[in-house]
Amino acid sequence: MIDGRLLTEKLLAYATEHLELSVYDVPVKRGILLKMLDLLPSQPPMVKGADDLKTLKAELVNYVRVKALSQVGEEDSYFELLLGILSPLPSKVDKKFKTMREQFSAQVACDYLYELSIRT
Repeated sequence: MIDGRLLTEKLLAYATEHLELSVYDVPVKRGILLKMLDLLPSQPPMVKGADDLKTLKAELVNYVRVKALSQVGEEDSYFELLLGILSPLPSKVDKKFKTMREQFSAQVACDYLYELSIRT
């Protein structure tokens, strides 16, 4: 079985690299993930870079099944919930989208939104 603390750090690394999670927000998000994954706080393990989203999803779904953190068949929803917790708030995305549209172009803003959607 995968180590939940390692999985937590992998999720945080992915969010930092791909979902605009600020390093200042990592401790708060770590606490939320530890609670959601039924883990006690401890010294976080070191992780080098982020895994791809497909690998993270497979690991998390397996972890959720083994730990019985959600009902059978709802593991994907649990992954989506955790990813939502790590994603930027809609108000932040909207603000950045509007700023990009005003400063650059509608195409640049749409490209930003599209890429963020793909990463989540």
